[in-house]
Amino acid sequence: MPSQIVDYIIIGQGLAGSLLAHRLIMRGKKALVIDNNHYQSSSKVAAGIINPVTGPRLSLTDNFNHYYPQAKQYYAALERALKVTLWQELQQHRLIQTQDQLDYYHKRSLNSDYQNSLGKQINSPYFNSEFSSVEIYQSTVIDTKLLIAQTRNWLIENDSFSASKLDYQQILTTESGFNIGQIQARHIIFCEGFQAINNPWLSHLPFKLSKGEILTIKTDQPTPHLLNWGNWLAPLPNNTDSTAKLGSNYQWDDLSLEPSSEIKDQLLKALHTNTNIQAQVIQHEVGIRPTTTQRKPFIGSLSNLQGAYCFNGFGSKGCLLIPHYVELFCNHLINNTQLNKDFHQWL
Repeated sequence: MPSQIVDYIIIGQGLAGSLLAHRLIMRGKKALVIDNNHYQSSSKVAAGIINPVTGPRLSLTDNFNHYYPQAKQYYAALERALKVTLWQELQQHRLIQTQDQLDYYHKRSLNSDYQNSLGKQINSPYFNSEFSSVEIYQSTVIDTKLLIAQTRNWLIENDSFSASKLDYQQILTTESGFNIGQIQARHIIFCEGFQAINNPWLSHLPFKLSKGEILTIKTDQPTPHLLNWGNWLAPLPNNTDSTAKLGSNYQWDDLSLEPSSEIKDQLLKALHTNTNIQAQVIQHEVGIRPTTTQRKPFIGSLSNLQGAYCFNGFGSKGCLLIPHYVELFCNHLINNTQLNKDFHQWL
């Protein structure tokens, strides 16, 4: 006889697995998360930035004005449940580097969609540039490491966590669902991030993985703002000692899990070229983002494993997107609401 019977086994406790497990349990379902504390998870390395305005053309993130209020409400509820502070809203100073960018800024300023995010031109004290900077509002840093650690503690307290490495051959199908060792579940949900490429039921999915490297640095001056010049500098949440994250890069061909001294030098050079901030490197981390060729997540039931689901592929915007899709997916699992075909056509 199984020692534990649950509604859902969730594989992976990155940001997606953490938020999904917490929400399912809060909605009355029994869930067990299996995770082996894989340190190259992008969730555990990421700076947790939610950025409303991105790219050289100062483009508003797709559907930002819809996703952001949902995310803010979701994280506030999670903070109350976990008794921690996760959400840090910061004013961003965005460097204007060319006349074209300045022209885009003036154009965007006339668009009502930008009214809550795009502020005035300023002369930021941090940048070295002939051009001015602009203020960006609703920029936010989520303390993803604390979120994952505290969610894990919460799951352990609720007998809903197993610290173990999954061998896919351990997954046995039964008439009532699945068995993994002494655990029996009606359904299994894969939330494995980039490790999905090793999953025999998911390895065919059109992922476009990207490697990102981030430096933790100690700066020679306080930086209470999020600074953005193409790369970014983000103060650590609850920071009191001028420590910040400096990032990041996108590498599509090199998916090794080793940090690159060349990338470190490039990030530091960009910092010194664009700002008047001096830095000492404390830590150099690597993560693999589970980005997708279609630039949309994979959400839904698997066609090659009955009773199994995928919840993955949120890429670099996971902190903004996942709260919305957690609610959407939970409604699908619990109330059988329909999911957009774009999310499950490859599954």
